[in-house]
Amino acid sequence: LLEVLTGDVIRLGLLIEVLPDSEKKKKAPRKPAFLGFITYKFWGPPLKAMSISRVAVPKKYQMQGFGRQMVRWAIEKAKTKPRIECDRVTLSAIPKARLFYEHMNFDVVVDGDLPDDDDGPCKEDAVRMEYRLGAQKK
Repeated sequence: LLEVLTGDVIRLGLLIEVLPDSEKKKKAPRKPAFLGFITYKFWGPPLKAMSISRVAVPKKYQMQGFGRQMVRWAIEKAKTKPRIECDRVTLSAIPKARLFYEHMNFDVVVDGDLPDDDDGPCKEDAVRMEYRLGAQKK
């Protein structure tokens, strides 16, 4: 996974296939496949959250664990922040993705103090979810 956009606004991670050395040595090696992307943003205090606004995997690569890999990668990024800056990962899930996120230990939440995710799904039936980060290891 490669982080290509960083900064205070939206961040972007791209999942690109790593070609084996044998493929790279060919006269006409094939191009690495684009396996998906994830966009996210860190919200500092008082919200103390990372919000994931998009996770997308091309249809031919779905159901192969690439979406899960990108979400885990984002969670690991959030875990590197001090808890005073980030103590959870939030998102708005479309109904058909709810089970996917529940399997990754996201919980459905009532809209309390979650960041307004203007970049997330705009569907009225989107479900707000969060993954609580544990206590930071010392």
